[in-house]
Amino acid sequence: MADTTLIHDRVPSRERVETYRRLRDEIELTVARINGDYSVIGRPAIQYLHRSFPRREMAAFYLAADILLVTALRDGMNLVAKEFVATHVDNDAVLVLSEFAGASDELKTALLVNPHDIDGVKDAILQARDMPPGERS
Repeated sequence: MADTTLIHDRVPSRERVETYRRLRDEIELTVARINGDYSVIGRPAIQYLHRSFPRREMAAFYLAADILLVTALRDGMNLVAKEFVATHVDNDAVLVLSEFAGASDELKTALLVNPHDIDGVKDAILQARDMPPGERS
């Protein structure tokens, strides 16, 4: 997947909670390790973004993305998933969505995954990547 870049957009949340700070440290160390192993100069394997973005910039990210991966372990409405689908009126993108996200009941064309099943998530990402344009929605 040499032509693939993962953009990990992590909006700061609960920054004062120690558990969240430790998790952020773990994520950032993992991103650094993966980038060290798989990046080439000028093209990191993972673009890790830890900040909030204006709505217009988020819409641009959604439009540029072929796949959105949402792996919530427990979730309510999940507006991110809905915003992604709403920006892709041309149906030329794939949503890979946790079966535990509340939006999974409404977004019937998403590829549903159990986020605890790493192989299942990987398979869904590969399925989304290889999906013919007519099957994307």
